[in-house]
Amino acid sequence: MTNAATENPALPTPCDGDASAGRQRRRGCRTAGGTGGGRSRARTSAALLQEAEDEAAELKDAWLRARADIENVRKQARTDVARAHKYAIERFAGDLLPVKDALESTLAARMRRPRRCAPASSSR
Repeated sequence: MTNAATENPALPTPCDGDASAGRQRRRGCRTAGGTGGGRSRARTSAALLQEAEDEAAELKDAWLRARADIENVRKQARTDVARAHKYAIERFAGDLLPVKDALESTLAARMRRPRRCAPASSSR
């Protein structure tokens, strides 16, 4: 079946006349550009949805990268603190070595020398 309006362009169609744009969209009338108003809105909504999904994916990626960076900084800080403790203990031990050596040499010298006994006091 064919529509008389499509066969004869001079005949008015339901989309012609003073009908509002909203009614034309509801009827599925096509605009002069050849696309239906509902389709362009759907395409726009789909494009907006795609843009929002893309932005959400980018933000999620940025968040995950920032989270990984923070975790790396924490690990590095723990390593730095452990290294600082290790070297502090090593330095303290290194500072004590001369003291230990001095005490040992003093004790060794003391052991090599015979003890002098005080002369016995004479009874008068």
